[in-house]
Amino acid sequence: MEPQAAYVLHGKKGSFLKPRADVQENDLKAGNRPTSHNWGYEPDGAEGILHIENGGIIERRHLAAPPGNYLHFFEALYQSLTGGGEVPVPASDGVKTMRIIDAAIQSSAAKSYIPL
Repeated sequence: MEPQAAYVLHGKKGSFLKPRADVQENDLKAGNRPTSHNWGYEPDGAEGILHIENGGIIERRHLAAPPGNYLHFFEALYQSLTGGGEVPVPASDGVKTMRIIDAAIQSSAAKSYIPL
């Protein structure tokens, strides 16, 4: 039995289940700081689970996310706003994200594949 997933992605040859997207909020609540050596690393057991079909055999792999660090994003945002750097996420990426979210909602409601 798999742990309760917060995110489930299904493809043509497999699925990916993820219990939680990011650990930084919990790190802050636990009193950790973004400057600590273990900031943003998932604890054991929080990895995503990838199920894939490979040559007729079902494989199951645990995949840990790379450590998160929102400070890099906010520093890049500050630099872009003050004229010292590029925008960290272009508006076109925001539009793409909204399209993916809309397709996910439609897919869930219709219980079918929604092409992008």
